[in-house]
Formats: sequence, C-alpha cells, structure tokens
Amino acid sequence: MLGFGLIRRVDAIPTGDHGAAVAAAERSGAALVFTMRTIAVGVLAGWLWVTVTEGSQLFYLGVCAVFAVLGAVAFATSRWLADPLPAACVVILLDIALLTYVAILPGPGAGPEWLPHLNLRFGNFAYFFLYLAGIALTYSPARVVVTALSVTLCWSLGALIVWMQPETVTTAALVPDPEGIVPVLDVVLQPGFLSPTAIATQLVLFCLTAWMLMVAVQRSRWLLVRQIAAESDRANLARFFPPAVAERLARDPGSLDQVQRHRVVVLFMDIVGFTRLSEQMGPEATMALLRAYRTRVVETVFSHGGSLEKFIGDAVKITFGTPTPAQDDARRAVITALALVAGFRDHPLLPGVPISVGIGIHMGEAAIGNIGDGRALEYTVIGDVVNVAARLERLTRELDASILASQAVIAAAGIDNAAGFEPARLISLRNRHDPVEVARLPRPQSTVSD
Repeated sequence: MLGFGLIRRVDAIPTGDHGAAVAAAERSGAALVFTMRTIAVGVLAGWLWVTVTEGSQLFYLGVCAVFAVLGAVAFATSRWLADPLPAACVVILLDIALLTYVAILPGPGAGPEWLPHLNLRFGNFAYFFLYLAGIALTYSPARVVVTALSVTLCWSLGALIVWMQPETVTTAALVPDPEGIVPVLDVVLQPGFLSPTAIATQLVLFCLTAWMLMVAVQRSRWLLVRQIAAESDRANLARFFPPAVAERLARDPGSLDQVQRHRVVVLFMDIVGFTRLSEQMGPEATMALLRAYRTRVVETVFSHGGSLEKFIGDAVKITFGTPTPAQDDARRAVITALALVAGFRDHPLLPGVPISVGIGIHMGEAAIGNIGDGRALEYTVIGDVVNVAARLERLTRELDASILASQAVIAAAGIDNAAGFEPARLISLRNRHDPVEVARLPRPQSTVSD
C-alpha cells in the first residue's frame, strides 16, 4: 500500500482547483489510447497472420483478441470508475505479463530445437517500447512508472526462468583453446546461449526511456493544469470585462487582487414591472427572456468599454473606469444607458413582450478589487457611489424615468439637452443626509412597477 501511495503521488496535480479538468483530460487520453491500441492490435494481428507459420496463426490471433479485451477493460474503468488508477495498474501488469509470455515462449508452430533463449536474443523486447509509448498518451506519469516496474519484474522473471533451464549456456562456458583463442562464436551461436548482461542492458535502457517519458508526461500535465487555470481565469475575466481588457488582465491576474481607489461611474439597471411580467409569462418564457436580456446587455456594455460586475435576476450592476479610469468614462456610461433604453424600446427581446428598463447612474471615488476567496473571481466596486446609483435606479419608478443620472455624470459626459434629459434638480435619497442633483430622462410610457 505504501508503494502504491508513492506511485499515486506521481500523478499529484500541482494546483488543487482543476482536478476535474485534469481527470477529463486523462479520460480523453484513455480514449485515445484505446483507439490507437485497437488499431495497433489489428495491424499486428494482420502482420502475424502473414509472417508466422500456419500452425501458430490462431494462437497469435487469440493473443491479440485478449489484448483487445484488456484494452476495452482499461477504457471502461477510465470512464466509469471514480478512481481508475488501481484498475489501470492491474490491467498494465496483466498486459505486460501476457506480452512477456508471448515474447519469450516459442509459438505453437516452433520445433523442439527453437528454445526460448532465442526469443530473448531477438527483437521481441521492442514491443515493450511500443506499449510504453501508448501509455504516455494518458497524461498519467504514474501509469508510466507502473509500466516500467511491470516490465522490469516480468521480463526479469521470464529471463530467470529461461536461465534456469538445463540447455542454458552463458559466457561462463568460454574457455580459451591451447592457442589462447576464446571461441566466442562457438558459444554465442548456440541455441541455448543467454547473456544476463544483454538482459540487464535492455531493462536499463527501457527504464531510462520510461524515466524520460515520465518527466515529459509530468511536465505536460503541469502545462495542462496551467493552461486550464489560465483558461479558467480568462473565462472569469470575460464575465466582467470587454475582451481586450480581459486579455490584458489575464496576462497579469495578480493586479486584480490589489485594491485600488479612484473615480468610477456606476450604473444600475433592471426591468420595470419584471415581477408581474414573469408571473404572466411562466418560468420557461421568463428564462428565455432573461437569457436574451442578458445577452443584449453584455453586448451593449462591452461594445462601449464598460465592465459588467454582476447580474442578480433582472438587475445588473455595470461600471466604467474599472480596472483603470479614463477621461470619457462618464460619457460612455451615459451613451450606454441611452443605447440600452432605446434598444429595449425599439427591439423587443421576445415577440409581443415589450419591456422597459430603469437606470440609475452616479460617479465618485470607490475602492475596486477582487474580494473572491481564491476559487472564484469576484471583482467589485465598493463605496458611496454604489449606494447612490442603486437608489437612483429604484427611484426611477416613483419619478417615471427611464434614466436618473447625477448632475456630476451629466456634466462630465458633456451631454446636451438633445439627449432628452430634463434640467437637473435636487432630490433627497432614502437614508442619505445630503441631497443629490439629478437629471431625469422621462419614460416614454408609464410602466407598472414591481
């Protein structure tokens, strides 16, 4: 058990949050190995059918069939077992044991003069290198280690059994003749000759190859995990930021963990009358509406360089100036708000289901950063500017407005009266001591509020 625990540690994932993705890659590798193994067994079966004697053909075809069955077992365990490594190790040992048996034992068609010693001296050991190459495709360095150990054990045991046969002749039989000449060929060319040094050289070369492959597979595994982590980070960033910004932050993800403080523009929006609308539509239609709604919001916000912080039902929090501020943040925020209002008014998401939105916008100093727990990115903006924008959005119902924007935003945006905003006036907000100067964009038609 201790030895298997050490083997299992070879497959350890360097970062712990992507085990499912690595397991999926291992299953994909197992499927590839199964496909290539099936093809290889088929090719070998055809080759053996042509090259071996007629009396041995059925025997070798039966061996190929057993290899095919073992390959199917390995593939099935990789797909259906939560921990396929123990079963995979058993299959590898059975594979190597069968391959050793076939590689050393003379075939049924061989005559009595064909000793197993001859098979040890020919190229049968090369089949193990082919097997090792297939195992390397599984993304599992532990399987490479188990293959090396299995080959060492089975081939050594097979060679030992052959060496113990009475026909065995080794270099110990070399005796110089009276003229001092060592008759090497007289011994080496005997059918029962066996060289322990040659056997050991085969195993050493195989283990060195396995070691290099294990390092290569381990490195590929680490690169796979890093790629998975990078793709996961990039996918998380793509939820918040426009593609160009997400790509830049993906190259420096540590910058998101640094809390910054600067001016931002915050925009809150939700669908007016959504509660009643969802009751009338039913859950399936409501889900379709929300899916289309969110798609349009994301496309509109990202096209104007805004950042999408979060959706909560039909409510959405959007920021401009994150992760870095720009001179035109306010202008882009107001243009985005106008585009959203016009888009939902002129192009309904679902046929016969017109919707109206309420939007609140404010700008000011805020703290910006990632407050996630390390497993998930949660990039957020915190400060009084957020509270004011949220209250302005809720106030759009009472004031029958599509947009309520603080005068600070309107002034910074440089939006003129042609946009339809009424002159700003002071408005008191709930639970806030100081009133806010707010510009109102009237709603074209009054909509029932939530």
